[in-house]
Amino acid sequence: MTEQSNLGDQTSRTGWIKVGYDRTIWIPCPPGFRADMTREQWAGGFAQAWWEASGAKFGQRELQNFEHALVYAHENIYGHLPCHLALLHVPDVYSGVLPVCFGIWQASGDRDSQLRMLVHADDPAAMEPPAVEEVRTPALGTGLRCIYYQRESHGSGVLASLSYAWRSEEYDTDVRVFTAAADLGRLQGALGDIEALTQVITMIPRAQ
Repeated sequence: MTEQSNLGDQTSRTGWIKVGYDRTIWIPCPPGFRADMTREQWAGGFAQAWWEASGAKFGQRELQNFEHALVYAHENIYGHLPCHLALLHVPDVYSGVLPVCFGIWQASGDRDSQLRMLVHADDPAAMEPPAVEEVRTPALGTGLRCIYYQRESHGSGVLASLSYAWRSEEYDTDVRVFTAAADLGRLQGALGDIEALTQVITMIPRAQ
């Protein structure tokens, strides 16, 4: 994913999100860690847990490869992407890491225009008109989902992007969920889990 991070003062001042998720296929990827834990320890712990749960044989090389993939994902997410929280879709130790990011923004301007902007419904970089449709969740109500394809910024590959966005009038907050992958099959295989994830997002007051 190649979007640039520029959170500035746009972060919601009133609302936040709570996400229920299947802990057997999603790894929490927080923006920071407790004072007694480093990013490498976080990555190493989940690498160990995922390999042990797999039932497959593994050694130090497999653990290190998994750990490095988690560290790289964390660095890329919070170093380059406009998001506040993230989960990593890792249904098994061989699938690779697919980040799913959450942006929690102060509501701004016309609702429909803002949601279209958040999901890149009119992105000029799209190779073909983006596929945009309404979606609904129990807690967030009606929002938008958009799938579009663009050329990778480096090289000639194709990047598939998936975005969702909703507005909470109660919390004056716009919520975006997004991911992207150069492996189109990987994203296609994760769609069901991502869709299920969006159904368990709830709004809560932002802690002051």
